Amino acid sequence: MVTGVETAGIILGSIPLIISALEHYADGVGTIEKWWRYKRELASLKRILGAEYDRFLNTLEELLSGLVSDAALASLLLTPGGSGWADEDLNHKLQSRLRNSYNSYLDTVNDLNEVVLILKSKLELDPNGKARWTDSKTFKREYKRIKFSLTKSSYEELMRRVDKDNGILANLTHQSLRLELARQRRTTKGVVPEFERVRSQAESLYRVLRKNICCSCKDPHNANLRLEARTSLSRDAGVVTKLRFRVVFNSTSVSRTESALSWQSREAEIEALEIQEQIDALTSHAPLPSPLSSPGSKKGVSWAVESRTPSPPPYAEATTTQIQDLCLAFGGYKGTEECLGYILDEKHMRHHIYPIAAPATSVVIPATTTLYNRLTGPRTLGAKLTRKERLQLALTLATSVLQLHKTPWLSERWSTNDIHFLTENLSPYISRTFHSSPSTTEQVANTTKSLPIVRNETIFALGVSLIELCLNSSLAALRSEEDLSPDAQLTDYMTARRLIGEVYDEGGGRYGDAVRRCVHCEFDQRQASLDIEAFRNSFFQGVVVPLEEDWADFSSMHSEVK
Repeated sequence: MVTGVETAGIILGSIPLIISALEHYADGVGTIEKWWRYKRELASLKRILGAEYDRFLNTLEELLSGLVSDAALASLLLTPGGSGWADEDLNHKLQSRLRNSYNSYLDTVNDLNEVVLILKSKLELDPNGKARWTDSKTFKREYKRIKFSLTKSSYEELMRRVDKDNGILANLTHQSLRLELARQRRTTKGVVPEFERVRSQAESLYRVLRKNICCSCKDPHNANLRLEARTSLSRDAGVVTKLRFRVVFNSTSVSRTESALSWQSREAEIEALEIQEQIDALTSHAPLPSPLSSPGSKKGVSWAVESRTPSPPPYAEATTTQIQDLCLAFGGYKGTEECLGYILDEKHMRHHIYPIAAPATSVVIPATTTLYNRLTGPRTLGAKLTRKERLQLALTLATSVLQLHKTPWLSERWSTNDIHFLTENLSPYISRTFHSSPSTTEQVANTTKSLPIVRNETIFALGVSLIELCLNSSLAALRSEEDLSPDAQLTDYMTARRLIGEVYDEGGGRYGDAVRRCVHCEFDQRQASLDIEAFRNSFFQGVVVPLEEDWADFSSMHSEVK
C-alpha cells in the first residue's frame, strides 16, 4: 500500500512534468496561426499549476522539517518519487506529527494525485511523463485530438480541486505544527516553575554584592554564582519554596585593613527574604496576648499582655545583624557561625549569608576553566564531557536563561566562554568581578546591532550552546566555508542553521526541536521577549520540557544499566 508521504513524493515529481508538457504544447500551437488562441489558455494553465506546485512544495517542506535531517530533506525534495519517500520510518514520523489528521491528509493527497493523473491523461503523456510528439506533423495530430480537453472550461474544475486540496494540506500542516507545542503543554507534569522570582532575587543579589564589597582591597573580588536547573521550584497555591543561591567568592588581595583577616576563597549559600516574609518572620515571634475574663463581667473579655513560650525561630533573620562590608565579614569568619548576617539591598530585601565550612585543604582559590575550553581544549583542561553531563548542562543552561535573562549575571550575547567550572566540579558557574569602587563593577552593555533574523539574542546564544554541547565541539570548529560572512553574528546564524540537521541525527527529535526553536525563535508568539509571560511559558514548554524529558529518559536508562 502506498503511504501518504510516498504519494506526496509522486505528486512532487509529476507536476513539473505536466508543466513541461504544457510548455511544449504552448510552443507548438504558437507555430499554427489558427490555434493561437489556445496558446493563451495553455499559458494560463501552466501559470496556475506552477503556483500550486510552489504551494505544495512549501507545505511539504514545512511538514517534513524536523522529521529528518536537513541533508535528508534536501535529498527528498531533489529526488521526488525516489526510494527515500517509501521509507516506513519517515511515514511513521509523519503519522506521529499529524496524529488524528493523518487520514484527512492521506485522503487529500490521494485526491490531488487523482487530479495529476487526469491531467497527464488529458495531455496523453507517455509512461515517463513526456509528450508523445517529436515533430510538427506528430504535434498537429496529437494536439488535434486533445485540444478540446484543454480548453478553459475543461480544466477550471480540476484547478479548483488542486487549489482546495492545497489549502487543506497547508491548514493541516500549520495546525499540526502548532499542536505539537500545545500537546507538550498539556502533557508536561506540574506547572512552569516560578523563575521570575529567581530572576528578581538574583538581580537584587548582584546589586547588593556590588554595594557591600566595598573595602580597602586593591584587587577585585570574584563572585561565582552556581547555575541550577530548579525545575522543581513550585508556584502551586500554598507552596512557597525557599530559594538559596550557591556562590563561591574569591579574593587575591593582600592589601587589607588591619582588622580584616586574610582569606582567599569562601563558599556560601545566600537566601533572600522578601518584605512580606520579613514581616511574617517577625510577627511569628512576637508575644501573643492571652484572653482573660475581666473582674465583675460575665461576658466581657480583656487582653492581658502575657507571652507564651516562643517556638524556635524557623529562620535566622530575627537574630542576625546587617553586614556592611562582606569582605571584612568573610575575613572574620571562624567556621562556627550558621549565619554570618545579612546584606540589605536598596529595596530592603535581606540576603542572608550561610557560609559553607570548607575543609582545611580548600583554602586556596580553586582552578577554573570554561565550558568552551572543556569542549575544545586538550585533556589537560579536563576530560571531554560525557553524554550524561552534556544533557544535564543543556537543561541547566536552558533554565538559567529563564532565571537570569536581563540581569547583570547573564550577558545578552553570552556563550560557553561565560560558563565556568571550579576545579573538578561539574557544576557550572557564572563569574562576575566586583571592585572596591562600585562604579567600576557594572557590566558594559553590548551596543553591536543585532541581525533582524535573530529575534532574541539570549535564546539564540542558548541555541548555539546546545549545538556545541550536542556535537561536543565549538561552533567555530564546526563552521564551513559556505557559512562565512563579513558579519560575525550572521556567520554564527548560518552555521547554527546548517547544523540543526546534524543535531537531530545526534541528539534525537526532542533535543533537535529545542535547538531549532532557539535558533529560529519559533515559539508561536508575536513578541519574542522573555519579559512576556506567554512567551516565557512557550519557551519553557518548547525548550526546557523536551530537554528535561531527554535528561530523565537518559538517567532512567543509565540507572537500569547499573
